Amino acid sequence: MLDGQQLVETDGYILELPAEQNTVELRIVSKGVQEFGIGGYPMSGLGEYKVEGFTIKVTPDPASEKLEIYDYIDVEYKGEQHRIPRYLQTLHLGADTNTGQQKEIRIRFITNIPNYWMEWSQLTVRQAGR
Repeated sequence: MLDGQQLVETDGYILELPAEQNTVELRIVSKGVQEFGIGGYPMSGLGEYKVEGFTIKVTPDPASEKLEIYDYIDVEYKGEQHRIPRYLQTLHLGADTNTGQQKEIRIRFITNIPNYWMEWSQLTVRQAGR
């Protein structure tokens, strides 16, 4: 993901939020997130989901909109070199006011390139309690 102009590894990243209601937008750089999952909750595609006081949505959806290309990377797969694009998408994360104890969710971003591979990375979101 982008932190200003710097690329930061999303997998294992922990996002700390205050207890107050707030909204965060994170720019994701990937081979195209097509779905995401939140531990213990069924998800399908990139719709908007409300889970434990968090509202989560990733845009644009590669299935219906054109993605902005960030750059290209060279990847070896089955002994062959492939030059593939990485795209920019936005994670929209809203958090309701948390009046209880600290809460935490893990968001797993999933990229599936047919006939090649499936990849995922996981972001942890923690919200302080009061």
